Amino acid sequence: MHPLHRFSPAALLLSFATALLLADSAGQAGPALQTTMAAPAAGTARIVVMRPENGFMGAGDRAFAVKIDGRPMPDLMTGSFVFVDRPAGRHVVEADLWDIPGVTRYQVNAVSGRTYYVVAKLNKGVNKTTLGALGGGLLGKYIVASAAGLGGEHGAIDLNPVGEATAKQIIAKLKPAR
Repeated sequence: MHPLHRFSPAALLLSFATALLLADSAGQAGPALQTTMAAPAAGTARIVVMRPENGFMGAGDRAFAVKIDGRPMPDLMTGSFVFVDRPAGRHVVEADLWDIPGVTRYQVNAVSGRTYYVVAKLNKGVNKTTLGALGGGLLGKYIVASAAGLGGEHGAIDLNPVGEATAKQIIAKLKPAR
């Protein structure tokens, strides 16, 4: 009997898929490249938004919708980051979840040649809204969201600036958002 005939077709398919996945990821940039990101283009500043942790209770994960100056960025999933170069001046980073009231905004007064790092984290009140939805449906969700201080100018996502040294430690563990 041929040695491969001892394995089921499903096991062979799984092994082949795993080999393809490993081969595909072998050529991708690793953390060392990500921590040495090139400087922003001349006359611009760079804004980097990072999402190092999930924050949702349970096994679920959801994308954060991020906009910079009203322009959508790729969805920010756990373990990813996005960045954009913009001219010097005032810029606004926005983040939200479509089903939780409020949009969080963070203003950057960018200086040409500098990079600004922002960490996006799930607001602690969001998991309470999920529990409110379980207990009281959509109305319960919005009542709890309001009680948790979500809505208006502060939504489900906290946006906090961090220094370059901290940001480089965080980015070393992340991948660019797609």
